[in-house]
Amino acid sequence: MLSQQVKDKELESKLASVSQDVRRPPKAPIETPAASSKFFPDITRQVPVILTNDTTGSMKQMGFYLAKKGDIVLVDIEVHHVPEAVGPKIIADQHFKATSVETFETAVYAAAHAVRYDVRHLRAHLELKTTILQSGVAIDGPSAGLGWAIAVASAILGDSIRPDVCFSGTINLNFEVGPVGGLEDKINGCRQMKYQELIVPAGQRTMDLALKGMGYDMKITEVRALADAYQVATGQPLRSAP
Repeated sequence: MLSQQVKDKELESKLASVSQDVRRPPKAPIETPAASSKFFPDITRQVPVILTNDTTGSMKQMGFYLAKKGDIVLVDIEVHHVPEAVGPKIIADQHFKATSVETFETAVYAAAHAVRYDVRHLRAHLELKTTILQSGVAIDGPSAGLGWAIAVASAILGDSIRPDVCFSGTINLNFEVGPVGGLEDKINGCRQMKYQELIVPAGQRTMDLALKGMGYDMKITEVRALADAYQVATGQPLRSAP
């Protein structure tokens, strides 16, 4: 019989080998008039994602990490320039389920179009690095789209993202920030990670949320568009790529 250590290594290897290469038809025309294709250095942005779904039942029975609503995980987004214009190459690892993978694709396109960058010159990889006991963490839903779009745009433009801000909001190809659920759980997660500002969609700063933010000494900022959120998250205007 194999030792538990050997079994764990086999499971870790199997989980690590799973990735999702998004190759659906483009969500929008891939050529933007006067779009830039200028080289930018490879960069990894680490973005907080606030969980609202629990570890699956089967994973719990196997002893995996028990995610709770409001828990925050740090997701890596690697953004690369593709000289040959054969992109976009959009990849997500096994932790991201169908809706979140589609959300990431939308975020990449939205970010590229917002900064007038040719998406054919982009490769973007969404990854959650975990220990073996955290391998059951599953991320799904559209709520992280805003943060992912900010990350991709900032990589292209070379701007840094503030380390004390977290965000929750959907994004579409018109650069509009849409509503999300579970904000009271999410603000609890932001507090645990000592973030000082939470960016939320316009119209979702309820009295309860505002009072909780005051109690946590956390600023709640509403935004309607990607440009507004980008300005708050980076301190820089959202602009055309060089």
